[in-house]
Amino acid sequence: MRRLFCESCVNPYAGTSARANTSIVFADASKEIFPLEKTRVVYGTAKLPMAAQRVVLVNGAAKPLESAHYDCDGCGKGIYPGELCAALSAWRDDGRGEMGEWETEYLNPLSQEEYKRIVGVNRRLQGK
Repeated sequence: MRRLFCESCVNPYAGTSARANTSIVFADASKEIFPLEKTRVVYGTAKLPMAAQRVVLVNGAAKPLESAHYDCDGCGKGIYPGELCAALSAWRDDGRGEMGEWETEYLNPLSQEEYKRIVGVNRRLQGK
């Protein structure tokens, strides 16, 4: 499973998704959640989407989507280039190794500490 989440749907301070109705668990690194299930989270800033990343199949026909942003897999909000976001990967550890890295196609990675620092600065600037 591959998912991309906007800043509003990621709460790195709590270590979990901010949306109460989801069971996604964000880990600091690859970690066993259930037997044979692993997750990886990469925090960062969104890159400019490539046209090939913004296509959806409708009844077998490719339909282009707006290419100025990605869509959050949590709330559907647009994630524009430079905005904070996080990529979640989850896979079964069935002996084939880790899921291939895909996150850097969508975001510029930041450490979780750097991500938290930027979120904190943004909140202070917004008076929150």
